[in-house]
Amino acid sequence: MRERKLSVTTSPEPSPADAGTSRKKKILIVEDDQDMLSILCKVLQDKGYEVLGLPSAMAIVDGLHGDPDLFILDKNMDVIDGIAVSKYLRLKSGGRRVPIVMISGSDSQARAKAAGVDCYLEKPIDVKRLLAVVQHYIDGPLPIAIDRSSLPDDTRLCG
Repeated sequence: MRERKLSVTTSPEPSPADAGTSRKKKILIVEDDQDMLSILCKVLQDKGYEVLGLPSAMAIVDGLHGDPDLFILDKNMDVIDGIAVSKYLRLKSGGRRVPIVMISGSDSQARAKAAGVDCYLEKPIDVKRLLAVVQHYIDGPLPIAIDRSSLPDDTRLCG
C-alpha cells in the first residue's frame, strides 16, 4: 500500500520585524479521512501553528515525523491505528514526552489512556474544545478560568 502524504505548512515566512520572536509550535496530525484532515489543518493553521497533516501513521513508525510539539491522532486508521502509534511514541520517546491528543468516533477512551494518550476527544470534534486542548498542551494553561465541572467527562480528562 502506497502512503499518500499531505504536507500542510503554515503561513509565509516571518518578516524581519518578527525576528527574535519564538518559533511556531508544530503539530502533527494523522487522520485518514481527507476532509477531516484538511479541516483540522486549516483550523490550526489559522491559529498560527505550523501543521503537518498525514493520512497514515506509517511515517511516524518510519521516523519521518520530525519533532512536533503535539500529536493529534485518529484512533481508527488502516494499517496501524492511533492506539498502537501512541504506544510506539511512548516507547520511543527518548525521554521527551510530546503530548498526544486522540480523536475518535468510537469509545476507546480507557485503551487510549492506557497507551499514554494525554487527551481523548470524541468525534464530531468541537472546534472550540480542540483549540482549548491544543492551547493547554502547547502554550500552557488557558488565560481564562474554566468551570471544569460544566464540561463533559471526556474533556475533564484533558488536563
